[in-house]
Amino acid sequence: MVKKQLNIPMCLAFVLLCLTLISMHFTSGLYAKYVSKGTGMDSARVAKFDVNDSMLVHGESVLLSKGFGTSIRPGTDSGVSFVIDNNSEVTVQCFITVTNKYKNLPLLFSLGTDSPVEETLEDSVILESNTTGTYQLNIGWNCSTEEAVEYIKKVDLVVITVRIEQVD
Repeated sequence: MVKKQLNIPMCLAFVLLCLTLISMHFTSGLYAKYVSKGTGMDSARVAKFDVNDSMLVHGESVLLSKGFGTSIRPGTDSGVSFVIDNNSEVTVQCFITVTNKYKNLPLLFSLGTDSPVEETLEDSVILESNTTGTYQLNIGWNCSTEEAVEYIKKVDLVVITVRIEQVD
């Protein structure tokens, strides 16, 4: 007579499986009590952003071709006004940069009554909603007529860049 041996690990696994199934059955009803359903609605509107200028084309413009022409001579100053209109519903900050691109001529730049600077002028202004800012850019040639002989047949490029960011 052959005696069958009881497989203890297999029996233990079966008992654990049964206990797991029974406990899942009893605890499955607990979580359903705490589930809720909700609905909501929201809306948003984008503020109008509309900034215009009287002089710039796509944020950059060659100033010598926009009113300066040949009026800049050694030892003289020349200026041009430009206007920035903030027709937006938000406050904007305008970062104005004027650059002597090739630095062939000793030019000085100033915005309004600021002190003149060489090569690059950087300034920023804040414009409230529906306001206009008028700015006077002055360009001077920083040398005397006698010193200007070395600059004969040299040209330069003056570029103004206005970068505008929303503040609020």
